[in-house]
Amino acid sequence: FHGMASVVHNVSGDSAFEDGQAMTGATDGLVSVIGSAGYVTEATFVNASESAAQLQLVAYPAAGGSTPAAAKVVVVLPHGQVSFPDVVKKLGLAAGFTGSLAWTASQPVVGVTRELVKVGKRYSGFAPIQRARDAAARVVVPYVEDTAGFATALELTNPGAFAANTTVRLFETADASGATPGIEAARDLTVAVNSALPIADVVRWARRDAATTPSGKRGFVVVSTPQAVLGHARLVDLATQDPALIDGGAVTEAFSSVVVRVEPLPFATPAGAEPATGAS
Repeated sequence: FHGMASVVHNVSGDSAFEDGQAMTGATDGLVSVIGSAGYVTEATFVNASESAAQLQLVAYPAAGGSTPAAAKVVVVLPHGQVSFPDVVKKLGLAAGFTGSLAWTASQPVVGVTRELVKVGKRYSGFAPIQRARDAAARVVVPYVEDTAGFATALELTNPGAFAANTTVRLFETADASGATPGIEAARDLTVAVNSALPIADVVRWARRDAATTPSGKRGFVVVSTPQAVLGHARLVDLATQDPALIDGGAVTEAFSSVVVRVEPLPFATPAGAEPATGAS
């Protein structure tokens, strides 16, 4: 069976949906971006094993590379949980740091990160934790939007050993019935190893649209590369900055081709180890 949770803010009513994961856990994982401007990244890890797990967190600067910006090791006891309300702060990094996060563990753990709007922390969204083995040469993000209500950033991660030359193809879909082919626009870029450089307003970026106002376009994105990358989209409510993170998947795998959004209008066409305490 499959399970998930809805974490609801008691004042704003915002719902953040947390996907369930297999209790088998994993010994490594990646987070594309931590410390995005205007957001706080919360990271939580659960020890899914019967033995103590040594968990190492390694942050890399936004430009990527093989040299970490910071690292930390904690010990999580069996069936214990460690939570960092602000993982950037916990790693000893300066306020305003933006980068990527990689983690490894000596025993299987289950991890999750959440992006909270920094001011008020009334809106949030859970981010996908991915693994290097999930990377693919063709990745699809099934929904992007650039309207007066929502903006979309594309976040790519390169877990490989060298820079990935990628082509980002936007398919603009004005017909919600699926009866009309999408209109394609494409751009190339290089994704450095361990980098965290989101493409803001990816719809306008792909269309080479220099306008500072929304285009009103919707569609989906396909990323192609001779190497392998991971990708997802950050769909942001422009009124509240509430983030929804849409996971990307390999084109050869099954993926959800429809995203349903409820709205008032009709749907438009390492130092030494330390015990885990849960404190920031």
